[in-house]
Amino acid sequence: MGADHPPDVLLERIGDLLANSPDNSLELTLVGPSGLAPFARAHSARHLPTEDFVAQSDSLHEALRRQPNSSMRLALQLLRDGEVDAVVSAGNTAALMALSRQLVTRAPGLSRPAICKMLNGKTQPLWMLDLGANIGSTALQLGQFAVLGAALAAGSLPPDQQVRVGLLNIGAEITKGPAVLAEAALRLTKDQRFDYVGFVEAHELFDGRADVIVSDGLLGNTALKAIEGTASMAQHLLMAHLHRLRERGGLRAWLLERLLATSDLADVYDPQGYNGASLLGLSGVVIKSHGRADGKGYAAAVTQAQQEFLAKVPQRVFDAFAG
Repeated sequence: MGADHPPDVLLERIGDLLANSPDNSLELTLVGPSGLAPFARAHSARHLPTEDFVAQSDSLHEALRRQPNSSMRLALQLLRDGEVDAVVSAGNTAALMALSRQLVTRAPGLSRPAICKMLNGKTQPLWMLDLGANIGSTALQLGQFAVLGAALAAGSLPPDQQVRVGLLNIGAEITKGPAVLAEAALRLTKDQRFDYVGFVEAHELFDGRADVIVSDGLLGNTALKAIEGTASMAQHLLMAHLHRLRERGGLRAWLLERLLATSDLADVYDPQGYNGASLLGLSGVVIKSHGRADGKGYAAAVTQAQQEFLAKVPQRVFDAFAG
């Protein structure tokens, strides 16, 4: 609840996930209105009914103090109490972060959790954090974000390969950018838990220099939105060009249409297939789905939650901070 679409739209693809889950390894608890009961019965899912939810316009005070039965709070309480292994929400991001910090145990010594998302680079994936949870982060917090991101990325790299971490900045020189980035760079250089590769500029994000890109929430969220906007613009330009070719007719239009119809290229311009960002640093898996997610996007976020639990991401994070 609390997303742009109602729960029935978000659940359109969940039945397929359950049907294709090997050995019934995926079990759902739906936290939301009474209208979810028929879906829950049809898919052998648990249903925790509530009509209350945190709206996108609600303040943090309302979310933390005045809504004890909101679907978001009840879901996170299930995670805290060990009744579920992961929580997925498309609701208010600030409220999800605040309630998670309030209810779910953090890694030892961690100042604040961070929002992290995997992006596809030119030759390999990269993980970027923080993407909006922490504005004006300190050098200590940026260093901790690097540890969080490295712990997540390590599960996708060969065991003998150290995670490469870069710090997002407006230039490569140590004198560029605010003083906090220079201080953070010194911290990252001394950390032996990953390989610090230096400052990374925004146009280098997808070049493969780093596996993890660290920034504060303002810069990271701005970069992510610029990436999403650029992808949308590229899709628009491609479609406009295809329309002009169709009007002229001929082989070029047919070939381009076939190319755009291929699954690999189509997925590049479909953000729903890559929906879901991790709230890293907690004792359980919490996935933030985009508020505009449809059924396909929400199913992708649920799949990500399942994968992170199976990969023991929270345990890897806790081990990194315990060391």
